[in-house]
Amino acid sequence: MKQIFFKLLLLSLSLGFLQPSYGQQAFFHSQNKASVDADAKAFITAAGITDAGQKTAINNLVVAAKAHGWWSKCVAIYPIIGGSASTHKYNLKDPRDLDAAYRLTFSGTITHNSQGMKGDGSTAFADTHIVPTVNLTFNSTHISYYGFSNSTKSNSTEIGAYNGGGVQELAMVTRRSSGTYFSGQYDETGSYIIGTVASGIGYFLSNRTNATTHRMLKDGTLLGSNTVSTGTSTPPTVSIYIMAMHYPAGGGTVAYSDSGCEFATVGAGLTTGEEAAQLADITQFHNAR
Repeated sequence: MKQIFFKLLLLSLSLGFLQPSYGQQAFFHSQNKASVDADAKAFITAAGITDAGQKTAINNLVVAAKAHGWWSKCVAIYPIIGGSASTHKYNLKDPRDLDAAYRLTFSGTITHNSQGMKGDGSTAFADTHIVPTVNLTFNSTHISYYGFSNSTKSNSTEIGAYNGGGVQELAMVTRRSSGTYFSGQYDETGSYIIGTVASGIGYFLSNRTNATTHRMLKDGTLLGSNTVSTGTSTPPTVSIYIMAMHYPAGGGTVAYSDSGCEFATVGAGLTTGEEAAQLADITQFHNAR
């Protein structure tokens, strides 16, 4: 009898005779719990995401990232979703509220909303707690940043860490007020990438896969590349900041950015296929969030 009632209910819903109540929606949702990825579920629970559309977007992102190979390349994925500091801080790869899980620690004046997070350009940054010499592999690193607004600063860095002396740098500038973009992967003196770009809005990727292959892209278009060897340079020994440069020798925190950030990743170098897949998956997430 229960099976007959259930079939009739489904038929009535499909024909538009009945609209599901909240309890019915919850019931039908419970039937699909098995399809939710465990990592997506852990993040959703930790961040307290309640919006159904955002939950679906997160799950789809995790499933796609794993299928396309770039999930395993990331040490941290920051979806910056949910509209508040308490939701924006979590790392999708490890959503524990710990420095060791690379949960963001915010400082200064930051605006958090449905678009993402935006620093004031003078005091704000987010510490990832990711130290390149400890948590990343030399000559195989990427950092990415999705900007939803341009920086108005003449000297800004969207994501980076730097020891000084022209070496031990891992940093990316998406666009300063002059139009300048920059990618530094270890050696600032010879193997960096620099140029100008019309807008800092979009998805930027700084990627190194070996000692002589360094690329910077915006929305899948190659902005520049460099084949100069990293030589004897090494990764930074300080943690990576978002919305500023972590530079203890130069005063601690410098080059604050007021570019709005809606997504960021840190991890190993990506193949060209993984670059394209990452862009496609994150663009889908951007459109769904």
